[in-house]
Amino acid sequence: MKSLALSLILVFSSTVYASWKPLLVQNNGFLYYHEEKCKGLSANIAINDIQVHGKIIYLTTSQHGIFKNNGGDSYWENITPASAYTRTIHSPCNQYRSISAFCVDGYDPTRMYCATKYTLYTSGDAGKRWEVIPLAGLPANACITALYAKGGQLVVGTSWNGIYRHTANRFVAVNGGLPRKMYSDSIGFYETIAHVSGGSPVRAATHFTPQVYSYGASGWKMVFAGNGGHYYGCSLYEGGWAIVDGDKLVVNNNGTFVYQELSPKNFCCAVLTDGTHYIFVKAAKTRNDSIRGLYAATPTSWQAIKKCVGYAKRSGCNALVFDIKDDYGNVYGINNETAGVIGALQSSLPLHELCNYCHANGIQVIGRMVVFKDKHLFNGFKHTYAIVDAATKKAWQGNPKEYWVDPYSEFVHRYTIAIAQQAQDAGFDEIQFDYVRFPTDGPVNRCVFTFKPDNGIYKYEAITDFLRTAKASLAVPVSADVYGFTVWYEFGQWLGQDIEAMTGIVDVLCPMVYPSHYGRKFFNGKITSEGYYTIVRESISRAYINSKATVRPYLQAFNMLSPGWGYDYIQKQIQACTDTGTQGYIFWNAGRDYEIIINKNK
Repeated sequence: MKSLALSLILVFSSTVYASWKPLLVQNNGFLYYHEEKCKGLSANIAINDIQVHGKIIYLTTSQHGIFKNNGGDSYWENITPASAYTRTIHSPCNQYRSISAFCVDGYDPTRMYCATKYTLYTSGDAGKRWEVIPLAGLPANACITALYAKGGQLVVGTSWNGIYRHTANRFVAVNGGLPRKMYSDSIGFYETIAHVSGGSPVRAATHFTPQVYSYGASGWKMVFAGNGGHYYGCSLYEGGWAIVDGDKLVVNNNGTFVYQELSPKNFCCAVLTDGTHYIFVKAAKTRNDSIRGLYAATPTSWQAIKKCVGYAKRSGCNALVFDIKDDYGNVYGINNETAGVIGALQSSLPLHELCNYCHANGIQVIGRMVVFKDKHLFNGFKHTYAIVDAATKKAWQGNPKEYWVDPYSEFVHRYTIAIAQQAQDAGFDEIQFDYVRFPTDGPVNRCVFTFKPDNGIYKYEAITDFLRTAKASLAVPVSADVYGFTVWYEFGQWLGQDIEAMTGIVDVLCPMVYPSHYGRKFFNGKITSEGYYTIVRESISRAYINSKATVRPYLQAFNMLSPGWGYDYIQKQIQACTDTGTQGYIFWNAGRDYEIIINKNK
C-alpha cells in the first residue's frame, strides 16, 4: 500500500481565538505524537480518521483496523472487531476491511460503534468484544460513512442515502431539508455525510463539499457552505464546529466565525487542537502520469494502426490502447487453450510486431482486457461460469446484448490473467482491465452467483481479489477502468467498484468521466460547455480524495447526447484535467476517428 506524501502545516492568523495547532501528524507514512514516532503502528498505515475523547485517542485506518492510545503513551493498541477482516476468494489476505466510521458514546465511553462500510458493530466494553448490529431500515447497499451515539441515540450518515436514526431496532431516514443531487427524474443522491453530532441542535457535515447542516423542527437547514479543495476535514461539537474550506480552517465558536490559513508543507494528515476541541484534517494527493492516449480498438489492421499512430503524433498523445480481450470475449493475438475451446480466438496482427512498431514511433502500448462481460465464456462449458437466473434457473442475462460471467469464479479470474500474461510477454507496456465489476442493468435482483464463497464477502472484495491476484502475476503496470460516477459515491456493494480498495492494488485508476454518461438532471440539467467542464473537473477532484493510485481519466471523443459537440467540447475536458493538475488522460472513440481532437473545424 502506498503511503501519502503531502503535508499540512499551519500558518497562524492573528485572531482573539486560540490558534489551532497540530497534536498528531503523519509524515512519510509515520505518525508522530509529541514529536515521537508511535509504537504499534505500521510505517505504511493509511489513516481514515483520528478522534480524541478526553485523554484517549482513537485512530481508524484503511487496512489495519482501529487503534487506541491512552494519552501520553506512545503505544497504540489494536481494538478492531475480529470479524472485520478482509474476505477473499483466493488465498487469505492479511488485512482488515476499511473502517469507514467510528464513534464513542457521549454518555458511556465504554460503548463504541464502528462500521466497515456495509457492516455495523458495537462494543460495550471499550473494544474488547464486538457484535454486529442488524441494518434493518437502511437501504440495500447503503455505505456507512459517519456515526454518532449518546445514550440511547444512534445516528448514521451514509455515502449517498442521507442520514438515519436508530429507533426501535430499526433505522429511520431523517433527510428532510437535505439537498439531493438528481441524476434522473427518479434517481437522486445525497452528498456523502462525513460527520454527524447530537446535542442542541443536531448537526451534520458533508465530505467533498464542505457544508454544515443544523437540524430543527422543519428538518435540516444549511448553516455554512464552502468550497472544496486539496484539504478536507470537519469537527462538530457543543457550541460550534470547525471545517476546512479550501485552504482555510473555518471555526464557528458560539456564532463567532474565525478563519485560519492552512498551508501545505510535509504532512499528509494531522489532528489540530485549540486546547479543547479537535479536528482531523487530511490532504488529497494529486497522483498522475504523463500518459496521453487514444483507444485504438482491435489490433487487426495495419492501416488502422498507422492511422491511430498518426492521430497520436498530431495530437501530442504518446500511447495507444488496443483490445486484447474485447466486450464479447473475443481474444486477439493470444494462443490460449481455453479461448480456443470456447471459440474466442480471433485473427490478429502479430502482437510483438504491433508493439515494436508503436515503440519505434515513440508510442506506448496498453492492452485492454474486458473481464466479466464475456459472451464466449458465458456460452462455453454449458454455461458453467455464467451468472444464474433465480427465476428461470438458466444463465442470467440482463441487457440482451450483454453476457456476464460470475465475478466470484476462480476459473474466470485465472483465464483472464493467463491472457494478460501473454500480452505482457508480447511487449505490452501496461495491462488495463475493463468491466471489472458486477452487472447493473436488468433484473440484477435475480442474479445467483454459484461460485460465491459462504464467508460474508462483499462484492467489491471479489473485484479486488481478482485485481490483487492479477497484479501479483504481472510485471508491467496494471490499470483499471471504472464508472465515472464511482468516484463520487460508494458503490462497492452495488456494482463492486470501491475506489479506496482498488487503488490500494492497481497502479492506475481510469474513471470514465464522459459527460454524456451522467444523468440528464446532473448539475441541474445544464449539460453545456460549462456543465461538462464541471463534470470532468469535479469527477477527477473527487477521485484524488480516495485514490491511492495514479488517476488517468478516460475522456469523451464521440458525439452522444452531447449538446455543443465539437472541438470546444474536447478542449473543455482537457482544461478540466489541467485545472486539477492532471497530466495524463485517454480519449475514447469506438470508431477510432480522432479528427475532432485535432481539427477545430470539425
